[in-house]
Amino acid sequence: MPPEAILRDVAVMRRTIGADAARICATTADPEQLRRIADAARNYQPTHEADVEFWTAIDDIGAARVHELAAAEIDDIQAHLTLGEAILAHDGEAAHRLAHQMLSHIVAALETGDN
Repeated sequence: MPPEAILRDVAVMRRTIGADAARICATTADPEQLRRIADAARNYQPTHEADVEFWTAIDDIGAARVHELAAAEIDDIQAHLTLGEAILAHDGEAAHRLAHQMLSHIVAALETGDN
């Protein structure tokens, strides 16, 4: 895979995680966490370090919840086996459906605020 394609894929994943983390952060951050984000936003300068500080503040709150939810998906051994079988059988539709099912609980929990 060309490096440009890998970089794009990483950027897409980062966008997805960052957007979900920001949404979670907006609805669950406590006053101290909100202060940290406000400080990072107020003190923002167009530098790599400032950008990292800003997104780290958001990710510390929001992405942690995303990772907790993702951990539940890791435990489903049968789902992984079934998805692997669909991929090995070159059944793209089944693979898509199964992967969608495996990961949908994370999205649903984020949308409803459930654990």
